[in-house]
Amino acid sequence: SNTEVNFLRRTEQDTRLTLSAPIYAPQIGEQIRIRAAEFEGSIATREAFARTLVRDVKTAYFQLAQVQAGIRILEASQASLAENRRVAESLVAAGKATRDRVLRAEAEFLAVEQRLHAARNSERAARRYLNLLRNRDEADAVLVAETALSPSSTDKSNSGTRPELRRIDFQIDAADHATKLAGSSFLPTLSF
Repeated sequence: SNTEVNFLRRTEQDTRLTLSAPIYAPQIGEQIRIRAAEFEGSIATREAFARTLVRDVKTAYFQLAQVQAGIRILEASQASLAENRRVAESLVAAGKATRDRVLRAEAEFLAVEQRLHAARNSERAARRYLNLLRNRDEADAVLVAETALSPSSTDKSNSGTRPELRRIDFQIDAADHATKLAGSSFLPTLSF
């Protein structure tokens, strides 16, 4: 009835080290292949996004160049129409034309002025969008080359496989390896 049982020894220490390593485990190889295919697929996804961003930047740049070229054309037309209005007023003053010619010239001038105002608004919007894509301040100026709209300036080279298609290939590889992983669960595992 007066017994004392010590479960912990006061002078001894029990330390154990257990190591285990698989010698044959077919699931590990398939899991590695699945992760590698997923990693390659994520790289292809990033490349596809980068390609889309480059396309959007080029499109915004060409739209800005197109709007600026249109503004230059409208400004030249405005100068021509101002001269046309002056000539019409001179003809009316000399009695060689009627007043409707001056009114028509004024209407054409105002129509071009209105289109010029709309084109300048479009230029501001295109510049803001391009600066947004470039991660710059929206008020920053964008230098557009005079040859931006020439056919030789467009890049038509297609190097390599498209990243979207490579991503799909890697997803198919990952699915194939997942199928093999499921089938390898019936195989024995040997550990050391």
